[in-house]
Amino acid sequence: MAVLAIGLAAIAWLRVSGPELALERVYQAGVRAQRVATALSLYQTRHGALPEPEQGTVPWRLIGLAPQDIADPWGRPFVYGLSACGWTLSSTAPDKEPLRWSAASCQDPRQG
Repeated sequence: MAVLAIGLAAIAWLRVSGPELALERVYQAGVRAQRVATALSLYQTRHGALPEPEQGTVPWRLIGLAPQDIADPWGRPFVYGLSACGWTLSSTAPDKEPLRWSAASCQDPRQG
């Protein structure tokens, strides 16, 4: 009987904590994206241009990060791209709209 009560309590906790856990992962995705953004900005300052994507992802070695630094909380690498005015990072949370972060300037980032 005690095992059943513990099991029911665990199920109830999971139902309550499910949305909070999802929000925590979205928050963690933002924290990781900020870490990538900082590394990209430092790279651009040092080299005068942003690094090119490596197969659509962040070139982690080039900007001094580890593989886990460029992965979202669901274990997938951020999608990284360059545009005429900056860069974008994106991630798609399970059952969620895509999460996007970007930085823009008025000049082509490949030119510095």
